[in-house]
Amino acid sequence: MTLPRESTLTEQALVLSAFIGASQLTWGALAPVLPLYAREFGTSIALLGPALAAFALGRAIIGIPAGIMMKWWRPRPYLFVTATGLIVTTVATALVSSPTHLVALRLIAGLFGGATITIAFAVLIAGAPASRRGSVIATATVVQLSAAAIGSFVGGWVADTWGLRWVFPVIVVPLLAVMVWDVTRPARHYWAATRGGEPATQSRSVEVTETPRRQRSSIAWVITVLAVVSFAAFFARFGGEQGLIPTMAYDIAKVSPTMLGVMLAVGTGLSIATLGPIGRAVNRGARLSVFLPATAFAILAVMLFPLANEPWVFGVLIAAYSVSSAVSGMVPAVVTADRVPRRLTGTAVGITRTAGDAGAVVGPLVVLTLYGQGSVWWALASIGVVLTLSAILFIPIARKSARAQDSVTTATANGASHSTPQNREVPA
Repeated sequence: MTLPRESTLTEQALVLSAFIGASQLTWGALAPVLPLYAREFGTSIALLGPALAAFALGRAIIGIPAGIMMKWWRPRPYLFVTATGLIVTTVATALVSSPTHLVALRLIAGLFGGATITIAFAVLIAGAPASRRGSVIATATVVQLSAAAIGSFVGGWVADTWGLRWVFPVIVVPLLAVMVWDVTRPARHYWAATRGGEPATQSRSVEVTETPRRQRSSIAWVITVLAVVSFAAFFARFGGEQGLIPTMAYDIAKVSPTMLGVMLAVGTGLSIATLGPIGRAVNRGARLSVFLPATAFAILAVMLFPLANEPWVFGVLIAAYSVSSAVSGMVPAVVTADRVPRRLTGTAVGITRTAGDAGAVVGPLVVLTLYGQGSVWWALASIGVVLTLSAILFIPIARKSARAQDSVTTATANGASHSTPQNREVPA
């Protein structure tokens, strides 16, 4: 019997990306379902608030511990345990018979779901070959955007076709399929990557001249800045993209829910189409030349929304904002791979994801409170200020990452004639 051929690095990156996307699908598909499910218990729709908050709380609680545990637990069995927990908890939610059980299971699902995505992202970042980091992160972002785009459709269709409670067992099928995929064709390079030490872009001169104390201080500062950038991105996403912008679409542009859905879908589609070439530019060493224009464009688009009193203008701005925020959002993950030692990638991802969850909580509270007080420009300015301040902090560490990546690209090019593509990509 012939054994299956070894999977390529591209396929292995896709497996890890699929873990992220399939995990996100398990809660994205519940967006149109939970309000109806909550009504089945004969209670007020106010039950929806605690159910949603419990899931978010679980994610916030688990982010940092899940990342830290990667220093002691092997990532592959660790990820399989958390993914299995997410599957079991999601399916069990279809069997609950009381509001208390629903909230409790959503909290547990948040714990398992947050841990699964933290581990998968950390493994992907740690294992991304230096010459392909842009493409790897772009692939993960595309899969995640696609999962977000189709999740609500899948949940709504299953609920309409088979009933509400069938949604829960159906939406775990993709995650089960990804686990089978990795069992049959394991992502060996990525599972082994977290055993490495320093990032591939760290030059030998830095290793020699920096003292261990200075290295620790430098890494701590890098992780802190990345956490601030993550907070800002989620602040803008949940306060703006998922909060204020849809509200303004109805209040200012007078669009219908269907029209808004089409606008958001078009924006997602354009983002997916853009990330491929942008990822290749990042492979070649681009960092700030991608991040800064995209961030500036996102801020500009946000500030123009109040002037878009025509639906088509609003649609153009949504597309511009979606693309620019997706492009700028992939660069910090690449810089994490550039600057954080592999043994600390789990910790870094856990901290940045927890900071992002905090931004997801604070963003809607701040932005929509300002908007509710009649201060639309202050509401938008809060998004712009948070994004600007985080970008200012991010510039120095991204610039250093770009310089280091240039040296890696040059070394790879000089040694190209002496090694195969597979050997160039896999760290020793």
